[in-house]
Amino acid sequence: MEHSLRTALWVFCLFGFLQATPPCYGQGDLGFCFLQQHVKCVNVTFTYPINVQAKCSRDALQVFVQGLNNATTDCQDDQEIIPDTLESLAWKFPTTDSTNCKLQTKESQFEDFVKDLERLVQLINASGDK
Repeated sequence: MEHSLRTALWVFCLFGFLQATPPCYGQGDLGFCFLQQHVKCVNVTFTYPINVQAKCSRDALQVFVQGLNNATTDCQDDQEIIPDTLESLAWKFPTTDSTNCKLQTKESQFEDFVKDLERLVQLINASGDK
C-alpha cells in the first residue's frame, strides 16, 4: 500500500512538472544545417536584425521569415528545404502583434543569415517565449 502511494505521488509530481515546462524546440527540427548545406544563394545579400533583445525577438523573427520568403525565389533550393523551415517556424513560433522595436540591421550572405537565425531561435527558447 505504501509503495503504491509513493509511486502515485511521483507520477503526480512528474506529470505536473512536464506540463509546467514547455519544451524547447531543437535546432535540428528547423533544418538549419540543411539550409546551410543545400541552399545556394549566389550574389544575394540578406538584411536582418542583429543584437536582438529578448523582448524584440518576435519582431526580429518576422524579419528573418521575410528574408527566407525572399530566398525561395532568389536562391537555388532543389530539395525545397526553405518552405519546410518556414512551415516549422510558423508552427513553432506563431505570429504575434508587433512590439514596434527599433532593430539594428546588417547585410550579409545566406550562411551568416542562417547562423544568426539559429541564434535568434536559441534566444527565444532561452527566454521561454513560445
